[in-house]
Amino acid sequence: MKKLILALILGMTFIGTTTLADNMAQQRMKMIHHVNPMPNLMQVIIRQGDKLGLSADQAAALKKWHSENAPRITQLAREILALEKKLHDEALAGASGDELQKLADDSFRLRNEIMKIKLACRNNMHSVLNKEQWARMIELYKAMNSN
Repeated sequence: MKKLILALILGMTFIGTTTLADNMAQQRMKMIHHVNPMPNLMQVIIRQGDKLGLSADQAAALKKWHSENAPRITQLAREILALEKKLHDEALAGASGDELQKLADDSFRLRNEIMKIKLACRNNMHSVLNKEQWARMIELYKAMNSN
């Protein structure tokens, strides 16, 4: 009986951890989308890259791009959210228009930086994928984001 209870506890812990990780990934994606409207094409590669028939070289090139750039985008998104909160709070606290404009300008500057990185990602994908893979990736992206 003790083994059964232990197995159930371990199973529920695993399910809870997996659900938490999925929820955190979803929250991260919502945050990224909120701060930048560019499509997140790399998520197609991460979640459904096996449907694109990638060569080992293609997969390695895309993985390298992601590992070098995803942390920067996440950090920029966090900075934008913090600036938005500060802008909101300072507006209610009576900050001057100049102070609020500076916060807004900082937010726009960071959004532009994300836009440049995501545009470079799109351009990189164009150079890594062939035409058929690109077309399939777009189909998968649209299907993933049709909700």
